[in-house]
Amino acid sequence: MPWGPESADAGAPWLQARLPTWMTALDRFTPLKVLGLGLLLSAVNAKNAP
Repeated sequence: MPWGPESADAGAPWLQARLPTWMTALDRFTPLKVLGLGLLLSAVNAKNAP
């Protein structure tokens, strides 16, 4: 009898992990939104302050 990860039914929907909503929202970001978010995060990063 097999055991371990290979024995799990990978196609079973109850075994599939769901992504958080904020992570699925990142999939819908356009390149311009990603650039703006990167600029915003680098501007508020305290390590970048002189």
